[in-house]
Amino acid sequence: MSDKIRDLYTLLKKYTQKIDYSGSSGKSLTLPDFDLYPDDYLSFAKDDLQEWDGQKEELQKTKALISCVSNLKRALDGQIECFLEVYGLSEPIKRKHLSIRKKLEFIADIGIFSSKTIDRFLRIRNKVEHDFKKPIIKDIEALYDLVTANVSLLKVSMILRSSISTYWYIRDPEGAEIGSFGADYQEDPLSIAFSSTLSPLAGKEVVQDLGEETHLSTHFDDRKPFAYYMRCILALQNLETFGSWDAFLKKITPIEEINDNLND
Repeated sequence: MSDKIRDLYTLLKKYTQKIDYSGSSGKSLTLPDFDLYPDDYLSFAKDDLQEWDGQKEELQKTKALISCVSNLKRALDGQIECFLEVYGLSEPIKRKHLSIRKKLEFIADIGIFSSKTIDRFLRIRNKVEHDFKKPIIKDIEALYDLVTANVSLLKVSMILRSSISTYWYIRDPEGAEIGSFGADYQEDPLSIAFSSTLSPLAGKEVVQDLGEETHLSTHFDDRKPFAYYMRCILALQNLETFGSWDAFLKKITPIEEINDNLND
């Protein structure tokens, strides 16, 4: 584990139970200029399943399922491209000519969905597209549900871009404001920073415990820390939804090996 990852995890463990929302900033969402978007392909995939249900000839049923797989792949790939565009990641990642697997692994590293989801998607897709197996309706229905769910997860994460740089008050056990904590996402240059500052009102013991001032940052070329910092900044956007601090800390606990999946 790199020092940057360890230092951020330590910082968040110290502060997340002591912070109170102050404000946020971001930018409006700008989607890629596509002719067809993920929802269009999901609609086509739904039509394919209905076509399968309405056909009696086995060959026509098979054609409908193969078409469904193709449309689901485009839906997920398109939604990933929309997500990357919104966060200013599209061009840096495009220059590396990544496969859909590598893009999916990056999305998993930043915590939007799990590596098991990736494996399940690729296993079903590869049966049809690479192993030339006849599709099974049960598998394709499962794939449809999986892709639909993950398109929705990516959409929700895109909405967070409008308030991704967020600031909190640091409060003592009595609720008095004793400092500030912030998370900042920048596209030019592509970087993420976390910082904390305690005021003179914090008291010597608090300063000794938390540190008077901390600044941690990473940039896109520092790939493993960047993926982890992005995981944390997205988790902080959902801080109020976790229900418990343990659930939040579990979400940001560093995995032993964050995939270095942005290698050329």
